[in-house]
Amino acid sequence: MATATDDLTAREKAATAVLVAAAAAAGVDVAAVADALAHRNVDALVAAVDWVAWREALAGYEPILVAEYLSTVTATLDGFEWGATFDPTGMARTWAYTHAGELVTAIDGPTRQAVRQIVVEAIGRGDSIDRTATAIKTVVGLHPRYALAVDRYRQRLEAEGVRFGRVEQQVGRYRRKLLRSRAESIARYEVQDAMNRGRYQVWQEGIANRALPTTSQKAWSATSGACPICQGLDGETVGVNEPFSDGRLMPPDHVRCRCSAVLV
Repeated sequence: MATATDDLTAREKAATAVLVAAAAAAGVDVAAVADALAHRNVDALVAAVDWVAWREALAGYEPILVAEYLSTVTATLDGFEWGATFDPTGMARTWAYTHAGELVTAIDGPTRQAVRQIVVEAIGRGDSIDRTATAIKTVVGLHPRYALAVDRYRQRLEAEGVRFGRVEQQVGRYRRKLLRSRAESIARYEVQDAMNRGRYQVWQEGIANRALPTTSQKAWSATSGACPICQGLDGETVGVNEPFSDGRLMPPDHVRCRCSAVLV
């Protein structure tokens, strides 16, 4: 498993950039925020965020996952004979299209929750519309826990009497740091997942075409510096179609996990 200080791969960097851009693309309709606050309507406030721009910005994510999937398939195919019907490119695109859709849902859900948290607290404090809209803009794209941290950081600076311009500068810097951290975590997980899914699909094709025996096994392979969970899984061997002891069919096990599975 990679640690927080490990360098990102080229594809992970590209995926991170797409995720950060997507978060920045989600705009806030201040007028809609004002109306929603006036009517104490949290759902309407969430709707004031431009989720369409978010999805459009995520369009560049799918090709990155497809490329990782295909590069792994190509490497895994070496030394084996496969059926003429095997179409890794088509499978990669189908998988990535579906998976990218899951990613949008995974991001939208927590982000909407983050917006709700900010709104509920803002209403409870009696914050102004401008202040609430500004808070929402700084948390769009963040995990709810990060969003709450950003809002509380803003509250602390304001309570300390820090001037408005300075507050915006410091909060913006803190928000960008947390957003990039989250984007890197997602990118690392998704790229690693694409690699392992590609490898698994090759094994399935090999078994279907009798290039591999049905009794083939796979082993968990942890990288140097792996976390205690992955260290415990390292070397664990099970049937190709059986889950590992963590319940997963293939790595990764968690965010920032760099583990893979190898054919035994």
